[in-house]
Amino acid sequence: MELTKIIDALDLKITSPYSESEKTVFLNAVIEDIKRFAGETDVYKFTATGLKMYPLPECISAECIKGVAVNGSDIPPAYGGEAGDSFYFLLPSGYIGFSSAPKAGAKIEILFGALCQIQEGDTDIALDREYLPLLITGAAADIAAAMEDISLSNNLRAEYNRLYGEGLQNHYRKRGCYPRTKVIKRREMTL
Repeated sequence: MELTKIIDALDLKITSPYSESEKTVFLNAVIEDIKRFAGETDVYKFTATGLKMYPLPECISAECIKGVAVNGSDIPPAYGGEAGDSFYFLLPSGYIGFSSAPKAGAKIEILFGALCQIQEGDTDIALDREYLPLLITGAAADIAAAMEDISLSNNLRAEYNRLYGEGLQNHYRKRGCYPRTKVIKRREMTL
C-alpha cells in the first residue's frame, strides 16, 4: 500500500501541524503494535542440511513469525505443543532452532508477517488493506494526544481498541485456530 495514500487518509481523519516525516513516527508506533497480525504474509523457504540451527534473514524478527513447517508439517513453537512433540525456538542472535534436527534435504518454510517499520524513502508498506482503518485510527489517536486534545484522543483510542479487537479476531478466524489456553485444576483449600 502506498505511503502517500496512508498519510492522505490520516490527514482526512485528523488535521495536525505535523510534517510527513513526523506523521511517519506516529504510524511506526502503531505498526509496532499491530504488525503481528496486520501485515501481508510472506514465506521464507530453505532446505535443511541436517543441523539443529539455521540463521534467519534480517527481515524476519521473532515477533513476525506466524508459523513454521518442515516438509509441509506444522511445527509448534517451544512450549506450544504437546509433551514429546518436535518444536522450534528462536534465539535473540537471529537463529531458528529445532528440538530435533530436520533431515538433510527437508524443506523448511517460515511464514512471517512482512509489515515492518517505515524507513525514510519508503513508498510502499506491506499492510493488508483490511487493517488500514486500524493503522489510521491508532496514529490519529496518538496525534490527538500529542496535540493535547484529550477528548478527541480518548474517542479515537476507544475506536482503535474496538478495531484492534476485531482485527485480532479476524486474524484468528483466518488462521482457523485460537491461541491455546491452559486448563488449571482447582484445588479445594482446607483450614
